[in-house]
Amino acid sequence: MNRILTILICFSISIAASSQTFTNSGAITINDSSPASPFPSTIVVSGAPAVINTFTVTINGFSHTWPSDVDVVLAGPNGEAITLMSDCGSGTDVSGATYVFDDAAPANMTNSVNNSGTFRPSDFFIDTYGSIPGAINYSATAGTATFASVFTGDPANGTWSLYVIDDLGGDSGSISGGWSITFTAPIPGCTDQNACNYNELAQEDDGSCDYSCFGCTYAVASNFSPLATIDDGSCIFNIVADGCTDPTACNYCSLCANDDGSCDFACLGCTYANASNYSSTATRDDGSCIFEGCTDPTAINYTPMAQVDDGTCYFDFPCQGDINNDGIIGVGDLVVFLAFFGLNCPN
Repeated sequence: MNRILTILICFSISIAASSQTFTNSGAITINDSSPASPFPSTIVVSGAPAVINTFTVTINGFSHTWPSDVDVVLAGPNGEAITLMSDCGSGTDVSGATYVFDDAAPANMTNSVNNSGTFRPSDFFIDTYGSIPGAINYSATAGTATFASVFTGDPANGTWSLYVIDDLGGDSGSISGGWSITFTAPIPGCTDQNACNYNELAQEDDGSCDYSCFGCTYAVASNFSPLATIDDGSCIFNIVADGCTDPTACNYCSLCANDDGSCDFACLGCTYANASNYSSTATRDDGSCIFEGCTDPTAINYTPMAQVDDGTCYFDFPCQGDINNDGIIGVGDLVVFLAFFGLNCPN
């Protein structure tokens, strides 16, 4: 549930699922060639993450008649400070721009006009600010500092200060909408890739890793785990003393040490329904199937897979008078004909 904490009239906190934004919406007047009013503008942070992981800073409604005159420095509760922008932009007026400063931004500010956008902290000239207390870490491009290099691991809670100064005469401006700072809390979850509930988006391990999905998934093992979904190689198979040790038997026992004469072969037989010795009770074919049919390759109905001739072969003779099938129509054919001459054919 979002919680809103109001500090005085112009400070507010909005808390999202994984980030917290703290805002000072009071306007900042950028005075010509002098510190801004107020100097600094502050935000009191309370209830933020214990230590800083990542954060962004937003400046709302930046206007100035010569933007490169403006230097902006952010100081944290520990007194560490970093330049957000210094000598950026040009002499071209900017009005009502919103700048978000983020280490993950695609680019720095430029020396030309900077319209609204997201930028890395940018510093084009290392200035000396005598009125800003403490050492200042200069950001790119003149320096190398980033939010991460300056603030990571520091406490987020406390007073944050935004120092704005115009370092040359002749121009002025304002930050009409004030500024805000947003802390992003690391995403909690299980960061162990070997866990069942590994969360690739998690940045901080919260101790929730679960390994219950691992175990022995083989039901015949002595340590079979019915809840396991991923086998971890821990299965233990106990050797059974006696049983059927013939691997061709229906009840073969691969874990049995001694054959006890219980081997059963009833499941073996011919499982092809077209075979003459088909067994309707067989569940495992033993190669014993016998197929009957015409075994003469010269017959019209020759059956290549037939092993036993069943007398069904028939032939189509091109020479109709060659009764004895010797390739010649002669006396032999007449003898065969006369042998059957006068017989009554069966109905």
